[in-house]
Amino acid sequence: MKKIYLFFLLIFIGYNALLAQCNLNIHIATTNNDSICKGKNTWLYIGSKYGNTSKYSITWTPTLPTKDSVAIAPTVTTKYKVVVDSASVCSGSDSITITVLALPITTIQSSSPSYCNGTANPVILSSSNTTLPAYLWSFNHSSNFIDSIFPTANTNVSLRITDSFGCVNNYTKLVYLNKPNFSWAMSVDTVAFSNTSSGNDLLYNWSFGDGSGSSVQNPRHFYSIFCKTYLVKLTITDTVTSCVLSYQDSIYVTPGSLSANFTYTVSGSNVVATNTSSGTFIKSYWNWGDGKIDSSSFNASHTYTSNYTRDSITLTVKNSFGCLSSKLKTQYTGCRDSFKYTINGTTSIDSVKFTSWSNQTVAHFTWTLNGGSLLTNSSSNPLVIAITSPIAYNMCLKTTDANSCISTFCKTIDLSTGINTVNFADNFNVFPNPTNSVVNINFNLNQSDKIYFTIYDVTGKKLFNTEKEYSSVGLKQETFDVAKFNNGLYLLEIKNQSKSSLFKKIVVSKN
Repeated sequence: MKKIYLFFLLIFIGYNALLAQCNLNIHIATTNNDSICKGKNTWLYIGSKYGNTSKYSITWTPTLPTKDSVAIAPTVTTKYKVVVDSASVCSGSDSITITVLALPITTIQSSSPSYCNGTANPVILSSSNTTLPAYLWSFNHSSNFIDSIFPTANTNVSLRITDSFGCVNNYTKLVYLNKPNFSWAMSVDTVAFSNTSSGNDLLYNWSFGDGSGSSVQNPRHFYSIFCKTYLVKLTITDTVTSCVLSYQDSIYVTPGSLSANFTYTVSGSNVVATNTSSGTFIKSYWNWGDGKIDSSSFNASHTYTSNYTRDSITLTVKNSFGCLSSKLKTQYTGCRDSFKYTINGTTSIDSVKFTSWSNQTVAHFTWTLNGGSLLTNSSSNPLVIAITSPIAYNMCLKTTDANSCISTFCKTIDLSTGINTVNFADNFNVFPNPTNSVVNINFNLNQSDKIYFTIYDVTGKKLFNTEKEYSSVGLKQETFDVAKFNNGLYLLEIKNQSKSSLFKKIVVSKN
């Protein structure tokens, strides 16, 4: 009996020694120090003093893939346990608790739900949680909990916040821009208005320019008088912020669709123009900008003989109702050049600045003043000349382009009567003239200026006046409605803010 007892004791001792010898000493490691931010993932790795554990049987609780490295993304704090064994003899286990950290919380507050376009007061934005270590606004103005914005459109503002554990959360808030705008299109005999205003909680007030209006967002309107320009105004009111803004545009009402357009090609001083106007029209008028008008051709061509800087081509088409539509384009022929000039001074003329109009690659400029007696062969562009004697000057510009094409242009500038009488514009064209509905005016403006347009009848009675401020020089065009005028002769005065005036005759003929 004692021998049997000793036998089983030896077996038990040997088995426990074997188990101790093959204990795998399993341990779990992680990439995030046992804690992760909610919504993020981490990896669990199995380690053993015996090296690679992939050859053993692996069981995870909760259930995970039976691998020695697994990705996890718990949404709550979770305890993970792994058991590794080989033929149920050699084994090991370990557990780890992964703590899930809550994300930082805030709300985006704003001083106003919308920005009133053009005003000086921005929308102030702030985080309700003001104790976090890091804030990042989408427009990158500030790393603080507060910032401001002047939105240029309806804008989704985003805020990224980070807490002391490095956990990140993102929030957005829509800030509206109150800005009125509209487009329009003719539909048979009705104008369809498309309201493209931005903003929220808006009321609309339309004035159609004929004494009627509407509060509908996208109205349609019938005008009883065709071939006429109407000033349409849209006013929006934000019912929350009381912001009130208006936008207005002139529309020319004609039945159906009428829109002048054309293409052209240039060969030296020759221009060939192709009429691509849309709508139904019965007449085409080509104004070549050099005093020549073609009223008999659908498609047209022209040869320029004068040294004009930019030869402006205007196509006007007329439908059976007498309505007109015009399209102005500026083109260059050959290497022809001229110049613009700007008068500098307040009560007296101090200097004159001359600038070439050329769009060519000019190899050389030659400016000559009064035949070379005052200035010869200056190659500067632009050129500024100090004025010591307010007399009439004759300036000539000679340009040579990269192809050795030579252009010469001369112009007399009379400074003898003082600064207020110097021509502020030139190359005026009035068309169509005679007219039965609208008149177009184009001209080269020689200086930034406010221009006043006035139309008088033959008795001197003022019938129409408007004004426009131009911030740049160059070719300009304006269109005025004279359909309500009786047949006869009228005088158009174009005057600048220095009270210098130019005059053109207009003939209205509705026969």
